[in-house]
Amino acid sequence: MLIQFKLSIRKASKDNLLAIKANYQPIELTISFKKTITDEKRIKSFLEQSLKNHLVQQSYFSRSPHIYETYGAPLSYTLQKQNGGYQASVYTWGIPRHPAQLYESLSYFLLFVILFLWWYKKGQTITPGRIFGVLILAAACIRFFCEFYKENQVEFEDTMWLNIGQLLSLPWAIVGLFFILRPKPKAVQKIQHSPTAG
Repeated sequence: MLIQFKLSIRKASKDNLLAIKANYQPIELTISFKKTITDEKRIKSFLEQSLKNHLVQQSYFSRSPHIYETYGAPLSYTLQKQNGGYQASVYTWGIPRHPAQLYESLSYFLLFVILFLWWYKKGQTITPGRIFGVLILAAACIRFFCEFYKENQVEFEDTMWLNIGQLLSLPWAIVGLFFILRPKPKAVQKIQHSPTAG
C-alpha cells in the first residue's frame, strides 16, 4: 500500500466539535491500494476496522499523538476506483506542532550575526573571553526556552518540571556568566634589564 498525506478543508460535524475547540487541523489521508487488491469489501473492512483502530490508538494511547480520531464515531472516508486500483480518502484531524527546531536554528543564526557585528565593530576593546561567555550564555538560554516547545524525548520527562535539555542548559549558563563577569586580566608589564657594569 502506498499512503500519501495531504491537507484538505472540510465541513465540521457534531462529532468533530471537540477537535475544532482544540484547534486541530483537518487533514485528508490518501491511501492508494495496489491494483492487485480488487476486493472492495476487504478494503472497506481494512479502513473501518484496522485503520480506524490504529488512528484511535494513536489518538488516545500514544505518548505524543499527531492525529486525533474520535473514538466511537465511524471513520469518515470515501473510496473510489482510479486507474484500475482503489483509492481511499480518509478525513481526520491533525494535531499542530510548533516547529521548535526552526525557532532554535533561527535564534542561533541571529546570535551569530549579533556576535559577529559586535566583534567587527569593537573587537579590539572587548575583554578576552567576553564574546565566548555571551555565546555560551545566550545559547543556553535559547535552548532552555525552545525546549518548552519541543516534544519530550523520553517518557519519564513527562512528569518533570524541567526536561533534560533544560537541566543540561543550566550549567552552561553558569559557565557563560563566569566568562562574562570575570575581571579583566591585568596588563603584563615588560621589565627591561639594563646591563650592569661589573
